[in-house]
Amino acid sequence: MKKQTVKEILIDIQNSAKLSKPYLTVSELSIYTGFSESYIYKLCSNRQIPYYKSPTGKTTIFKRAEINSWLTQYKVEVINP
Repeated sequence: MKKQTVKEILIDIQNSAKLSKPYLTVSELSIYTGFSESYIYKLCSNRQIPYYKSPTGKTTIFKRAEINSWLTQYKVEVINP
């Protein structure tokens, strides 16, 4: 097993804290979902993903609970043999 430095551990903790927030930025959503930032912007542009804009219109944010619902709405039913 690879030894982690204190700096790496702190970075992991910071990333975990960011991902427990109720609202996510595009970059945080990219980490959370594994989607590229450009794909997320494309989904926003096509209004295929729930999102909000800041009052200035410069920042795009996502509500974690809505993203979780959105991600699970396309469930594929299992066919039992």
